[in-house]
Formats: sequence, structure tokens, C-alpha cells
Amino acid sequence: MRMTKWTKARRINNLAVQPPLFYFNFKEFEDIGTTIRGSRVVIDVIGRISSIGPIEQINIQTGLIDIRDILIENIRGKTLRITVWPTFLPLINETTILKISKHSLVFFAFSSLELKSYNREPFLKTYSATKIYTDQIHPHIAQYLEVFGERNSPVNVLQPRVFQPSKPSKMTTPINIALKDLITLEPYSNKD
Repeated sequence: MRMTKWTKARRINNLAVQPPLFYFNFKEFEDIGTTIRGSRVVIDVIGRISSIGPIEQINIQTGLIDIRDILIENIRGKTLRITVWPTFLPLINETTILKISKHSLVFFAFSSLELKSYNREPFLKTYSATKIYTDQIHPHIAQYLEVFGERNSPVNVLQPRVFQPSKPSKMTTPINIALKDLITLEPYSNKD
């Protein structure tokens, strides 16, 4: 919807039908990697929480922040990684999820996740417009619980990622050089 200065808003009394409070456009996991176009692609997904990772710290331009990876699974058993950024970490309560998963499947619905790719593998991450629906009696989640049936599958706890330190590059000994000599360097003819 686009609002302009010519847009008029009118109050409608006695609505015959209640407008929906939310709208989802859930994507099939198989289709997600094929939709990377442009700078910001947002996607809605729903799935069973199959694994939850530890809270880890990463370094960004403003300093260290906490993130957590979770894996969600669709009815076909395909999993998808979602990286949860600090604003949404309180919604991903590991203790509660593990407790519920002992006797029931745990489903979350995600609206407006940002699609990213790492090593040609798609993954999703939260950002400012993301909404996470965790209530197991939410209409969309209840539908998926019904489709999945009475299966019970506990949530796995992921191990922390092991980051391989990059190998130091071969550094040459610095040399002192005058600015006038630096300006006259000709790397193509002198192999400087």
C-alpha cells in the first residue's frame, strides 16, 4: 500500500468482515534459494524448531553482539537456518523450547526474515521488520501442528561453531621510500 498526499482515510463503521491482523506468504523451503534477487529480499516461513544453537558473539562495526542460530524443519524434513539477532533473542528461550519439545512439537512462524547466502547456501536472519510468532495456539501454527500430527521429536542442541582462524598473509619487510620515488613507481614495467 502506498500513501500519498492525495490519499484519504475514512472510518468505516459496522464492518461486515473483520480485516486480518496479519498476513503471511509462507515460502516452501525448496524455493527459498532461488529467490535471491536485489539487495533485500524478505521471506515468511513456518516450521518446527528442530535445533537450537548456543548464544554466540560476533563482531560487527559497532562492536560485539549476541546471536543465535536455530534450525526449522518443514513437513518434508528439509531444514533451514535462521540467525536470530539481539532484538529477538528473548523470544528464543532455549529452556522453554526444550521443555515443550519433550511432549510436543514446537512451531514458530516468522514474518519478514531477510534472505542471505553464505557459501551459496541460503539462510535467513532477523532484522528490524521481523515478527516471530511463538504462540502454539496461533491459527497458522495450530494448522501445522495438526498436519504434523502427534509425532514427538525433541529439539536438538547445536554445538558452538568452531571458527578457523585465517592464516596470516605473507608480509614483506617494510621499506623506507621517498614520496617522489613512490609517485614514479611503474609496477607494470619494473615489476615494482
